[in-house]
Amino acid sequence: MEDEKIDMTERISDLMRALPLVAYGALIPKQAYEDHFRRTRTDITFTFAGHGGESKTSKIIRTDLPGFEDLKFVKVGRALYCIDEEDTVNDPETGEKVPTAKWIADVQRQKKQ
Repeated sequence: MEDEKIDMTERISDLMRALPLVAYGALIPKQAYEDHFRRTRTDITFTFAGHGGESKTSKIIRTDLPGFEDLKFVKVGRALYCIDEEDTVNDPETGEKVPTAKWIADVQRQKKQ
């Protein structure tokens, strides 16, 4: 299982290198996000491991970036996260195992004209 976590960490690093990140790698331009990510109609329950254990439910987002089409993403506020289904924690309210969300970048706000 440890190898799988390393593999996901490497994939997330590869994804971040494939994105046109700005502001020291903290932001993805809004146009790049809209060009490469699409919200689906499917919900996923996930958690931010280590942040109170609270689970959230959101629509799955997919990307068309080559090599990353199988990954699941969610957007919470401006933040884009990758879902790591190999890294799960128990939801304290339901007792179910839920995957964790790994931060990728914040989506840059559209510049006002």
